[in-house]
Amino acid sequence: MASVYRPTVVRKGRDGTVTRRKTRYYWVCWDDGRREPLKLPTGERITDRRVAEAELRRRLLLAQRRAAGLVDAQAENAARPLWLLLLAYARHLRAQRRTWKYRRRTVRLIVADCRRVGMRRVADLTPANIAKVLGILSALGRSAKTINEHRAGFGGFCRWCVETAGVLTTNPVERVQGMERTDADVRRKRRALTPDEARRLLAAAPTHRALQYAVMIYCGLRAGELAKLQWRDVVLDGPEPCIELRPEATKARRADTVPLRADLASWLRAHRPAHAGPTDRVFPRVAKLGTFKRDCLRAGIDTGPDERGCVVDRHSLRKTLSSWLAAGNVHPRVAQAVLRHRDVRLTLGTYCDPVLLNTRRAVESLPDLTGPDAGESRATGTDDVRGGGVAMGVVNGVAMPPRDKGCQTRTGPMPGSSQGVALSTVDRDGPRVSQGLKTRGGRIRTGDLLHPMQTR
Repeated sequence: MASVYRPTVVRKGRDGTVTRRKTRYYWVCWDDGRREPLKLPTGERITDRRVAEAELRRRLLLAQRRAAGLVDAQAENAARPLWLLLLAYARHLRAQRRTWKYRRRTVRLIVADCRRVGMRRVADLTPANIAKVLGILSALGRSAKTINEHRAGFGGFCRWCVETAGVLTTNPVERVQGMERTDADVRRKRRALTPDEARRLLAAAPTHRALQYAVMIYCGLRAGELAKLQWRDVVLDGPEPCIELRPEATKARRADTVPLRADLASWLRAHRPAHAGPTDRVFPRVAKLGTFKRDCLRAGIDTGPDERGCVVDRHSLRKTLSSWLAAGNVHPRVAQAVLRHRDVRLTLGTYCDPVLLNTRRAVESLPDLTGPDAGESRATGTDDVRGGGVAMGVVNGVAMPPRDKGCQTRTGPMPGSSQGVALSTVDRDGPRVSQGLKTRGGRIRTGDLLHPMQTR
């Protein structure tokens, strides 16, 4: 039978004396030998024996009712404080090997949203309160992306409460709709650099920063990935130099391989110190945003909003790569692999600057339908059709007969048939079969007639 007790603490002084005393707080010893501090549902420690025994009886009765299926998990944990669950959720994220930055941001978002609407207990996790949080964020002028991030943070926490902690029966976030993102919600629009601007940037920046910009342009690395790049990731020896990104060094947490141009590989080979180790960083100091803007200013590149409201920052170099690939008629699937995107729509939409695309050349490459040779009839490769037939005109590779007069066209048997040749008269009103047309079994073979679309 489980029992409550106060454990004894043994301490040894500097003079060698040993003192024993009981703690203020009560613990519980279960039947299987487990021992843990006894706390109230609010998380407070218990110092009174009667309160400890009453809490133990409540827990035993609850365990029996739960085993019999008579307890609702959400009603049982309605008074449980959210801050205790958030601590357990943070430990869960750490066990899932989430980054420290992600854990801190997620917990801070949830805590701030709970304070906005006064959510303190499990019973407060309702669709109405979560919808109220999103409404407050919308009234504050937050973008659709930010509002959806707050909703996703609550969604992950509530999903953990249902599947792992067992304090909720349903996920309340599933009943709250997110914000639909439109072009008007994009707060920072970036543009790509032209080849001339990229050359000026590399010429104006110091050598070590120019190499960083070249790697970001030709490989599409993000600033965080560039900071974590080590010499063991750069394969410079061999016929095909490349960068083998480690999962922990990428945004998507997956291993990827990025090919290197031969001239860029030679530049990296010359940049590598003689005493560099495999785990040494390729770029110990990555250029900050302010440094990048100063380099752009020296190169004569305007980083401020242009007539389209687009700016230039470090991530614009990644958009530059995607735009150059699109302008070079690279297949979208290849461009998606180079940029390491999961969705090709992200490659062709967000990361493609339409200004760099030569739409004029694309339109001029279309077939000419108004030239002097467009209406002339050209031979199909045979002599004039005998028996009153006329030559067929060719437009864009499709044989088109004249529409102003009828024509007689020869039709023949199907391959392998011994039937003779017959004539069919065709005019604007459709096919008309002449008298004496040879048939098989009293039926007209559709293979011997022209399709109506071929006579128009």
